[in-house]
Amino acid sequence: MSWAQQDQFAKRINRISSGKTTHWTVPGGGLASRKQEGRIASGTRLGTRKPSGVLKDMAMMPLALVVGALAVVLGRWLRFAFLGAEGPLEVDLAEFLDPVLADLAVPLVLALGVGLILGLNTLKRAAALTAGFVAVLYYEHELVRVAPDLYAAFYPPAWVSDMLSRPSILTG
Repeated sequence: MSWAQQDQFAKRINRISSGKTTHWTVPGGGLASRKQEGRIASGTRLGTRKPSGVLKDMAMMPLALVVGALAVVLGRWLRFAFLGAEGPLEVDLAEFLDPVLADLAVPLVLALGVGLILGLNTLKRAAALTAGFVAVLYYEHELVRVAPDLYAAFYPPAWVSDMLSRPSILTG
């Protein structure tokens, strides 16, 4: 920046500071219109309103439900595939813990991790994620009734037969 430009800039800053300028400028928008000058002088907010985020919440709620539901299914598959006796270590790590705790811990960590990555961290989205998680956790044996061949392809046959032997909650 040359000395002349620096002097010109300093004079402009002094004029603005003293209030003796004839034009207002809008950040990123150049010179202000008369209407904008009136808003600036009165102190009202300039520009557009911030979007409320209602549409984003509406789109993220089904995503949160699906993430919670898929976390249970994928978490159980990961538990059986890698922590079970058929896994790469050939040791049932879930038996060293509590099997119920292992059935809940892996899907829960998965749901929380994916929820944080996708930004499902508001109260409504977390509630939807929890609702999907609990619904599949509670009704997964009903899903096994609907698609036993699909579950048999990914889960151990003993687990699938155990789920099929449970009484149905939906038909009374």
